[in-house]
Amino acid sequence: MNQILSGNMDVMIMAFATIISQVASSIHSQNNFLTDGRVTCRYQQLPTLLTAIDRYLREQGITGASCVALECTNSVPGALTLLYLFERQYRFMLLPPTSDKEKLTDRKPLPAFCQYQLTLQPISDREISADSLHPATFLTINANEQYQAESHATEQLRAKLYLRTSGSMGSAKIVVHAHEQLFANARNAVARFQLTSADRVTIAVPIFHMYGLGAGFLPAIIAGAAIDLQEHTHLLKYLEHERQFKPTAAFLTPALCDMLLQRRGGARTYRVAVSAGARLKAEIIRAFDERFGPLVNLYGSSELGAVSAAAPTDALELRATTIGRPLAGVTLAPAADVPALDAGEKPDASASAAAAPRTDELYCRHPYGFETYIDDYGQEIAAAATWFKTGDLATFSPDGSIRILGRADNSVNRDGYLVLLADIERAIEQIAAVAQVVVLTTPDERERGQYLAACCVLHPGTQLTAMQIRTQCFDILPRYAIPDEIFILDLLPTLPSGKVDRQALITQVGAIHD
Repeated sequence: MNQILSGNMDVMIMAFATIISQVASSIHSQNNFLTDGRVTCRYQQLPTLLTAIDRYLREQGITGASCVALECTNSVPGALTLLYLFERQYRFMLLPPTSDKEKLTDRKPLPAFCQYQLTLQPISDREISADSLHPATFLTINANEQYQAESHATEQLRAKLYLRTSGSMGSAKIVVHAHEQLFANARNAVARFQLTSADRVTIAVPIFHMYGLGAGFLPAIIAGAAIDLQEHTHLLKYLEHERQFKPTAAFLTPALCDMLLQRRGGARTYRVAVSAGARLKAEIIRAFDERFGPLVNLYGSSELGAVSAAAPTDALELRATTIGRPLAGVTLAPAADVPALDAGEKPDASASAAAAPRTDELYCRHPYGFETYIDDYGQEIAAAATWFKTGDLATFSPDGSIRILGRADNSVNRDGYLVLLADIERAIEQIAAVAQVVVLTTPDERERGQYLAACCVLHPGTQLTAMQIRTQCFDILPRYAIPDEIFILDLLPTLPSGKVDRQALITQVGAIHD
């Protein structure tokens, strides 16, 4: 295996500057490249280009002692700026690029602890050489008018990454990651997805989000693989990139996986494809496997990075029905076992091998997770606990694989029964025409209890009315679990991570309902 890095995960993680030096000089990777379809940069050019960014920022008075916010795009300039901030051990916050709509409205201000904002400017549509790139042409620097210096010693705050959580289930928070923990997490992903310098990796998810960054971009860099970055991708754009780049590995959203199955003609072989953000139906993974190659579901979060995934060499049914097994060093446990594990007790392996699957709330102990939550002024809100409560309900199998059932707190009381929304979703997904479904609840009361609405997206070319779906629900669900209303939508709103934006969906359904 032509991997750039090797060695035990317990060995101290080498500085990222050393990683850049290795991929730029290794005979296995120096001619590999980063591309976004307009600019292509070979790894052997990285040291020169990163030095140019360093020189430019220093001329503007920005050094590693500064805390900056980067609006990062899936582009070669975005990747270079990101690599530079890691290489020079900056403290920085990663933000999505500002959309035209947001420029016209009040956007949440930068956190006060960020001194500067770095914004990437688009490159012209024509293809240009990486040698002609100059930071002044793609990087705009603005001072944060609300900046307030932290009271902590600067040295203690070096080499940190700040990320906002998705907020898919409520208000977003700022999480703090140490660079070395991120790189350790990325090495975990290299090992699980078996990435090498021989791979050609397509990243069709944002690298400003933990999924694209921690599971896709950083692991591909560490492995020395060629990388194709796709910004605001859609099916036709993806297929055009695919024809030119010929990927062996791909990081995709669940929606794009489904679109490839529904609308892509012919077959194409991936060594591995990865999806995250939402649970993929088993039949999608089976169909993808038959036409395109192994597809695995990644489980993780903004706080923990990559937590669990199947390997591309795992059996199809394990990949289709579970999130595989925890990554190296990570422990996933049912809530009932956490006190015992915290006390240092070890489960009886012989007993667990014969035990039946168990269902409980999922807790995670991660050696490479986040350090703390902070507010917009850099003040600590809550440090990371030894065990992280994921909020998900899971089934734990004796073989170590785990199946995610849904959010533990996404439940309602109907007719005196506790109903999990995930159970309703899985039942409605069995209706042939239904591609996706999300069940929502509001405090409004109906005859059986809290109001339930099911938002459905149909497979292309199928026709089914809301009434027909609800009628079929009477055959597959108990009466108390049948949604009060069915809404058929063209698509479900999603966050950059690929997760369904439940808050936006509640607003959308409320507007239709009114």
